[in-house]
Amino acid sequence: ENENSNGSTSKILDLATGTADVAILLANAAREASVATTASRTQVLGVDPSQNMISVGRDKIRERNLEEIVTLDIGDARNLVDLQTNDFDAATMSFGIRNVPEKEKALCEIWRVMKKDGRSKLGILEFSEPGPDTGILGSVARLFIRHIVPVMGAALSG
Repeated sequence: ENENSNGSTSKILDLATGTADVAILLANAAREASVATTASRTQVLGVDPSQNMISVGRDKIRERNLEEIVTLDIGDARNLVDLQTNDFDAATMSFGIRNVPEKEKALCEIWRVMKKDGRSKLGILEFSEPGPDTGILGSVARLFIRHIVPVMGAALSG
């Protein structure tokens, strides 16, 4: 957690963390920032519904000596019941919102756990599916997004 202007610590929530790639990037950036400034530390919480993905992510975090910064838990973006309201300074979700059946519920939960101080940030990274009028490359991209990406995700998550 990096100290913010009022001396408290910053907390980042990485939803659909998978094998923790984004959580690790965030932790490394926070580590570099704390070396460059007087900030104390950053906490990153990665949440994913797949035990297999979390297990792989925990191994990667251990290998990189990031256990003091990154914690991984099994969870569902639609039901963050174990997380406090108004607690996170930032939230991220990379390539996961498409797998959430009730997107509105997940977005409401993200809103609930984020601080309402006007400085909190939400970043969602996602593929968008090209429309039907995008020609042959659009058709190939739709095929990839609809069929290849889910198979790859299922294979990686076990």
